[in-house]
Amino acid sequence: MQDRLVKELRLQKISTPEEANAILPAFIKDFNSRFAVVPKDPNNAHRELLPEHDLKRIFIIKENRTLTKNLTFQHKNTIYQVQTNRETYVLRKARIVIHEFKDESIEAFYKGKKLLLKTYSQQQKQMGDVDSKQLNALLDELVRISDGKKKYIPSKKYPWKRHARKACDMIQI
Repeated sequence: MQDRLVKELRLQKISTPEEANAILPAFIKDFNSRFAVVPKDPNNAHRELLPEHDLKRIFIIKENRTLTKNLTFQHKNTIYQVQTNRETYVLRKARIVIHEFKDESIEAFYKGKKLLLKTYSQQQKQMGDVDSKQLNALLDELVRISDGKKKYIPSKKYPWKRHARKACDMIQI
């Protein structure tokens, strides 16, 4: 269906979910009559899900990371530290695999063995994209904040200023 439904809604000038739900059954019937294909074999070709298939483990995002000397790594603005009983030098600069689940929880593995993790620190998220309508207000706010900061002005005894003053005195005749 891709964007056909969206185009149909625009053609009929429908802009609310209630109006869209009202025409949806007629749209599906028309769409299926035009594009549906009868399968050659009416039997279901999908295999049954076996008990050993763990969908939580199948639908994960895997990422590789390298541990630091302190056995830390960063993932989504959070720094994690690996807790271990073995010598720490074994895991320094080790390549680990991060599994991120649907609920955004993570697990780390080294050579197929699960590692014990501790959240070391959570970093502040940086500002994302700014809408063009909000850009002027944001820039005004940043200028207001920067004007409030005191600018550094070196004292007269600052070495560069002394040399500059002597040079100016020597130039005057």
